[in-house]
Amino acid sequence: MNLKFWAPLACLTLFMMFAGTAFAQDADTSTPSPKVKSAIAAARASASAKPADATPKEQQKGSSVKSDADTCAYTFTNAGPNNSYMEFCVSTNGNIISFQSPSGIEYLDLGTLSEGYGICDFATGLFYYDYADYGASGFGAPTLVSHTATLVTIKRITTDGAWTLTQTISKVGGVTPYAKVEMHLENNSSEDKVAGLLRWADVDPYNAPANDNYLESFDSTYNSAWGYTSLGSYTGPDQIGYGLMIQNIGIPTGLDSASNYVLEGIDWSVNTAPAPLFVAADNPCTPFNHGPGYFGNVDGSVMIYYFLGIDPHHTATVNDRYLAL
Repeated sequence: MNLKFWAPLACLTLFMMFAGTAFAQDADTSTPSPKVKSAIAAARASASAKPADATPKEQQKGSSVKSDADTCAYTFTNAGPNNSYMEFCVSTNGNIISFQSPSGIEYLDLGTLSEGYGICDFATGLFYYDYADYGASGFGAPTLVSHTATLVTIKRITTDGAWTLTQTISKVGGVTPYAKVEMHLENNSSEDKVAGLLRWADVDPYNAPANDNYLESFDSTYNSAWGYTSLGSYTGPDQIGYGLMIQNIGIPTGLDSASNYVLEGIDWSVNTAPAPLFVAADNPCTPFNHGPGYFGNVDGSVMIYYFLGIDPHHTATVNDRYLAL
């Protein structure tokens, strides 16, 4: 090979390897500011610096850590055959704690009920989260803003008053129904800040073997992350593959500049939430501690993570959806 050609090619290859998946995937749609880039670098450095023995103890299903809000308060149903049927329910705190599609095929309400949201304030290093049975910290009591036959809106303010999170969780019907999660994050401070905002779920397709603690497969792309059992992967009567995906919709809005964000679908190789319950280093500021990457034969989890630049007293909005595979 011509060395004059090889040298720049090698440099380009090395750059692509170390630039990070979020930058490479998001280059066409966002222009992150230095503050956002710094937050991403800090999150990746945290994952790189994690001690080798900092592996979380797998949380056994049915052994609750903390039941903050794990009772169905608002239920939404889309009738129909096979996977055009969907039913999900939402807690008073805004956790989706059950999701079925087709009828009787459950993904979240299997043992420990674990789904929810988290915020990282990269300016202060403080974080806030609520994952139902996997614990909650830093949020005040929820306020019900509205509830109809198709949606519920719930507002929460962090206990230090720094952030207001308003969630609208709605049923989108039709032959391919899904649960839409619209999250509005308001910066209540007088400082231009970078926030990390995530939606996370411990996905357990109903036919993953409970005696093996729900081992399954996980993968992710720029916009999505999902857990699934592949067709015929287990013996017995339930050799049918099922899965649940969380997927970003569109692009974040309301930022300090229209393109100042980075988002990524992330699958974790563990079923524990981004919270310091089993490993002190795990929290909403460290989304890369256990992923992303393809993981097979694990009890894992999924999330969509956003790095958002938000002006003082402004509100950023992101949209996600849960849909059956």
